Amino acid sequence: MAIPKPLPDPDDPDYAPFWQHAARSELAILRCSFCGVKRWPPRPACARCHSTAKDWVSVRGVGTIYSWTTIGRPMHPGFAEDVPYVVVIVELDDEPGIRLLGNLLDSSGEDLGIGLPVEVEFVAGEMTLPQWRLRA
Repeated sequence: MAIPKPLPDPDDPDYAPFWQHAARSELAILRCSFCGVKRWPPRPACARCHSTAKDWVSVRGVGTIYSWTTIGRPMHPGFAEDVPYVVVIVELDDEPGIRLLGNLLDSSGEDLGIGLPVEVEFVAGEMTLPQWRLRA
């Protein structure tokens, strides 16, 4: 019997809008409604102007690999059948400095390098998760 993977909490007040956008296959990040600075991960106040006014905006979901690792030993039994798998940190092309973490689909890690182009792909299951795929 397979052990279920842990999932993010879709009701976490800081991240709920992110998961709501993901369910619609949209990648979204937080933006300060006062000065317009975009930020990730979500924070209660803007680092530039300290405003707590915020909204969520969709972004293109294309970027480059900032870093990566190949997971060879599962840290949770729910991932035992998936090893090895690759986790990447992606810097968004249109939002310099905004970096997101996720699995890289269809890669062993041997073909990777910093700066390679990737795009988001939404994988539906118990909840829709943004993951990444190398761009041609």
